[in-house]
Amino acid sequence: YNEALKISPNGKSANAAKDGIQNLRVSLEEKAKSSYKVKNYADAAKSYYTVYNYGKSDTLYLYNASICSSLAKDNEQSLSYYKELIDIGYTGITEEYVATDKNSGEEKVFSSKAERDILVKGGDYIKPVTRNTESIQGDIFRKLTAVYIDQGENDKAIALLNKLISESPNDFDLLNIATSMYYKLGDLDNFNKMTKKMIELKHNDENLYFNLGVTNSKNGNKEAALEYYTIALEIN
Repeated sequence: YNEALKISPNGKSANAAKDGIQNLRVSLEEKAKSSYKVKNYADAAKSYYTVYNYGKSDTLYLYNASICSSLAKDNEQSLSYYKELIDIGYTGITEEYVATDKNSGEEKVFSSKAERDILVKGGDYIKPVTRNTESIQGDIFRKLTAVYIDQGENDKAIALLNKLISESPNDFDLLNIATSMYYKLGDLDNFNKMTKKMIELKHNDENLYFNLGVTNSKNGNKEAALEYYTIALEIN
């Protein structure tokens, strides 16, 4: 089909090729969903990535492929997909169409702007709002570092996070990823260092002080541990 489009991009064969590609996309997406449902994650990943490769316009399929590869414990493949997501700057941010139920006062997210606007016009919903979902880039980095660690490539995991943190030193999510990694590696000194940076951004988070109390206690720094536990209790 792609070859037909290259040869005759505006002719009848092009229209047939476009229809063929769309049918293949739909078929492969259904296959991916079915494979995922029965926990055949490797096949689901392959199908999602094939769909993504048809034009590479819908990057959600690449993200789905990376998640399925992780679930399939295919570190090599998931590593490749996560790197590609980072290279293209994938954030997962999408628009949400929201309105408030007039009777219950609860917010509802609609599948489309048109659907929301119709119900708002009908009077059942009020306060229509369009907003962006949160970025999942931090989660992608977390998963990538987890793959590195699982493969024993701790240096790559550390180098990646250090680079990201140097570029965004006040990114709380990145610092949180770093603390999780260092704790998993048993590097309590760097865990404490990153946790202190997090405290600079969130002074009143008792959990951060409690964590420092735990790690200082493990390191034998009883006085420092007691100090951090006390601060955590005072905040709480």
